[in-house]
Amino acid sequence: MTTRTPVTPLIDLSSAEYTKKYESGVRWRLHAWRTDSEIPHGPLSDRCFVENLKACVAHHGFGNTASSRQHIQHSLCFWLGMLHGGVLSPDTGLLRPDVTTLVVLTHHEFVRGYNVGRRWYFFDAMPDEDRHYTEGRIMQDLRDLVLDIPEEFAEGADDTCIQYCVGTLLGAISGRLFPMTEEEHRQWEADRQKWLTLSYLEERVTEPLAQPVPQHV
Repeated sequence: MTTRTPVTPLIDLSSAEYTKKYESGVRWRLHAWRTDSEIPHGPLSDRCFVENLKACVAHHGFGNTASSRQHIQHSLCFWLGMLHGGVLSPDTGLLRPDVTTLVVLTHHEFVRGYNVGRRWYFFDAMPDEDRHYTEGRIMQDLRDLVLDIPEEFAEGADDTCIQYCVGTLLGAISGRLFPMTEEEHRQWEADRQKWLTLSYLEERVTEPLAQPVPQHV
């Protein structure tokens, strides 16, 4: 896929066809900037995936027919490949040392969701939960999102929930490439202890008052 080292995809691809689309996205992002000065190499913005998703919904209804579902799954693999290629060095194919997130985080709700996704992947997922994603699983998650909040996909609508949900998805996917940091672990552990303390206090408040023991004369 690159000149020096193979790239392991961020998701488990179910076919050679989807793998080819993913690899095309990686190659495009790694090398297109060399011939187009208006496309500097580096991580893409968090808006990139969201805007592509909204464009797909506008043009294809996001999977209302078999042909549109196939088109969107091809596009998903290409987009994810582009995101992956943006955080790799064009010369080595290895992770760029100056990059710590899968995308450039700019939207506050995307940032919040990204952290939630990473926390789930490393900290909250139960032992029997599958932390691996396929293009089909991502497709279903995004289709559910479209069905749940269709109003946010309208042109010019506030897309706060979309930003959060897509951020959560990409945060979880990023776990395969970016290991949990000590800072993240400290913060998540502190949040857990705070939650445990609040839960304990709430239980104490809602406990029924002890009834007085009747006295017999």
